[in-house]
Amino acid sequence: MPDNSSLKILSRSLKAISKINRDLLNFKSEKNLCQAICNDLVQIKGYKFVWMGLKENGSEILSPMAIMGKDRYFVKSVKESWDKYSFNDCPASMALKRGRNFINKDLKNAQQFVPWDKNAIEEGFLSVLILPIRYHSDVIGTLHVYSDTKNYFLKEEISFLKEVAGDISLGIKSIKDDRKSIKSKIEYKELTKRISSCVAIYEAIDDGNDFLIKDFNKAAEKAEKIKRKDIIGKNVLKIFPGVKDFGLFDVFKRVYKTGRPESYPISIYKDKRISGWRENFVYKLSNGDIVAVYNDLTEKKKAEEEIKSLAKFPEENPDPVGSINYHGKLLYCNHTYKKIFNDGEHVPYKIKKAIKKIAAEKSFNQEVVEIKINARIFLFNLIPIKEEDYINFYGRDITEQMMAEKALRESEEKYRTLVEKVNEAIFIVQDGIFVFANPRANELMGISETDFVGKSFIDFVWPGDRKVVSANYRKRIAGETLTNAYDFRVIGVEGEPIWVFMSAALIRYKGKPAMLIIVTNVNERKKAEERILYLSFHDHLTGLYNRRFFEEELKRLDTKRQLPLSLIMGDLNGLKLINDVFGHLEGDRLLKETAEILKKVSRSEDILARWGGDEFVLLLPKTSILDSEEIVQRIIKEFKKTSSQKI
Repeated sequence: MPDNSSLKILSRSLKAISKINRDLLNFKSEKNLCQAICNDLVQIKGYKFVWMGLKENGSEILSPMAIMGKDRYFVKSVKESWDKYSFNDCPASMALKRGRNFINKDLKNAQQFVPWDKNAIEEGFLSVLILPIRYHSDVIGTLHVYSDTKNYFLKEEISFLKEVAGDISLGIKSIKDDRKSIKSKIEYKELTKRISSCVAIYEAIDDGNDFLIKDFNKAAEKAEKIKRKDIIGKNVLKIFPGVKDFGLFDVFKRVYKTGRPESYPISIYKDKRISGWRENFVYKLSNGDIVAVYNDLTEKKKAEEEIKSLAKFPEENPDPVGSINYHGKLLYCNHTYKKIFNDGEHVPYKIKKAIKKIAAEKSFNQEVVEIKINARIFLFNLIPIKEEDYINFYGRDITEQMMAEKALRESEEKYRTLVEKVNEAIFIVQDGIFVFANPRANELMGISETDFVGKSFIDFVWPGDRKVVSANYRKRIAGETLTNAYDFRVIGVEGEPIWVFMSAALIRYKGKPAMLIIVTNVNERKKAEERILYLSFHDHLTGLYNRRFFEEELKRLDTKRQLPLSLIMGDLNGLKLINDVFGHLEGDRLLKETAEILKKVSRSEDILARWGGDEFVLLLPKTSILDSEEIVQRIIKEFKKTSSQKI
């Protein structure tokens, strides 16, 4: 029979759920509904403090929607800690991005979260539970519940609060759906007009064997270099004769017949008038019309080809490297990859499986895959490129490394010769202290292997990487499952940072638990990667940022915090004439001189870029129109000082 305290908890839970269910029916405002539920959790259920946050306008930052149990200053101090210590690493962000419950049973002793939980600890709270609030498949907010008791949130409390979070999402869904039904007809036309993706609507004729163009939005007009008024009502094959060879016409027919939407991967469209890379999603409306939503990826493809041509590193790399999209299609691979796999068009199943995991989690976390090929073992690092639709992979032959690890596990004495001769630096660490190092360690950091013994492992790690490496070491010793390998920096003999690739495994050494660490110098690879990154965001002639980087920075800086945000744009008069009369070398010299003058005038926080040809642009965060005009005058003044050629 349950005791009195359990019955009281159950009774309060039932009363709270009953009241929350009534709130779901009575409130038509998201804010009012959230506040009512917070009130119920504190006043009926008895929690010390509850607050609820929803995403700000689709961003990844939370905005407090309802608070009960403390004044708003407490939640304000929580938000200030996000600005100070980074929102990305705080508990709220973990629940928001991963869509999983976050529980801290002992706030005072969870050192990694102290910066964000400091205010809660000062208020006397000892445990917290953060639950994601889902709307359809997206996490739109979080519910935060605090207690002044350690280990308060046991199984029953978590189950109850998960039910509450589900009720909140249902309530918000109901409110949003009502709002959508009122606005949907008005918004549909506005959406197709203003959406950045291309939208084309086709009317099926001849029982779905042919199609007429019914609508075309502005983005599609721009991409296809054609006016809507000139094509409405005309046959799609007349306007776009290459659509059959492109493969999209068959997709239209299938979607019309089956009613099932289809994605058509990135492909190049060509006819006598236009050509370009397109990625399509096609679906059928209830009235039988076919809709194609697509993106013009021509500029992006050009940029990728430019990066490939500039970056000789992949082809010269002795390790297998390449790129793959999220559908498992191989976009690029070097000659080493082709030689190892005897294939330049496909990737192994294990890599495809890892990519599916990345796509499903909607994260940009690296994945590591181990593959055995003809008695050789390769370790592949999969690195998603943020805000792009592809993943780079870098492989390494770790056969000898794996042999060394196995040898040490079986018998240290038997395989000591192998460990000493292998190309990688091999260490054994117990309780954070080196107890063994092979001769290759001397070449890595200029320290004799005997000088390592007895010293702290973390002291040799570059200061900026110590926190991550130390945390991973502790977790691995505790038995947590982590990525087996990753890159970090160590301190070289001259005090300089050296990039290394480390793999680690738990072993027993002289009867005690220890960590086997194998380290390879990857400094040259890192330099090559940094060079590729530099080339992708800089203009090769002037050294200024290029248009691609500028557009990304403009998106990043387009926030309230950076207002007023100003732009200064200008071009170089007479450049074509100078190129024609004096040659392109003189024109290039003039472009470089202009870039140097603009760099001299611009401030450290400004973004200066070559927009293209003879055009330059300066992005000025937190700069008023008056301040911008002063900068323009300084630019004009500096240009007047030029002697060789007045700019």
